[in-house]
Parts: sequence; C-alpha cells; structure tokens
Amino acid sequence: MARSPLRFASLLVLAGLCLSLAACGESREEKLRRASEALQSARQEVHKLRDEVKGKEEKQIAAEQELMAARKSLTEAESRLADAESKVDLKATDEAIFRAVQKRLLEDKKLRDTAISATVDHGAVTLHGRVSDEALVKYALGLARETPGVASVESEIQVAEEPPAS
Repeated sequence: MARSPLRFASLLVLAGLCLSLAACGESREEKLRRASEALQSARQEVHKLRDEVKGKEEKQIAAEQELMAARKSLTEAESRLADAESKVDLKATDEAIFRAVQKRLLEDKKLRDTAISATVDHGAVTLHGRVSDEALVKYALGLARETPGVASVESEIQVAEEPPAS
C-alpha cells in the first residue's frame, strides 16, 4: 500500500517535467519553477497518504486487539457455562427434572388449553398428551429441551383431528 503513493508522486513529477519541456519558449527558470511546484505537490500528496495509511494501520491494530479481548471473554464465558452445566447435570435428578419440565408446561400461556405431561428416565424426558396442532408439539418439545438437566426429549404427543364439519 505504501508503494502506491510513491508511484503517484513519481507520476506527478514526470508529468510536471513533461509540461515543462513541452512549454516552448519558456525560460529555464520558469521550467525549473514548474518542475519544483510539481515536485512539492507530489511530496505533499505522499506525506498525506502516508499519514492516512498510518492512521488506518493504527485502527486495524486497535480492532485486532479488541477482537482478541472479545474472543478471550467468549472463551471465559463458555468455560463458565460448561462448568455451570456440569454442576446442573450432577444435581439434576429425574424427580427434579420432572418438576421443572412439568412446571414450565403448566405455566406457559401457549399451552394453557392443553394437557401435556412428562415422564423422566435418566434425564430423558418423554412428553405425553394431546394438542390441537403440530406447532404446539414443537413448542412443548422446545420448552422441555431448554430445561436444565434434560439430556434428551421424545414426543408421544398426539395431534387431535378436527371434527368433521356438519
């Protein structure tokens, strides 16, 4: 990236010299003045672009440091999560899991008009009951899966058929 400003500056100098040579009838001093102006302009452009590159490099370094800090925080949070999950798994008896799942199912407003029950065996939850549509089955399974200590979830929930229209 640093070569591009230098190449631009070189082209400006060359263009200035070409203009100076093309101007027939100009005095040698006038040609030198024009060439000097082109050289000064090119130097200023290079200086400006070097400052811009330096600023962008500093921003990139700062962003990389922030990314590393965020990754470290994420790793620490994931470690705390794994530790917390392992403690829940150690303390989650089938009875405790049953109560937690059943409570979530009974207290959820979307499942208010349903009759879903749970059984638990070694952390594996099976849901039983009847609901009006498949979306409620998926919703109830999701609630059970999100309960701490649950190892797996199976469904024995039936979707009630619509009565025929009279």
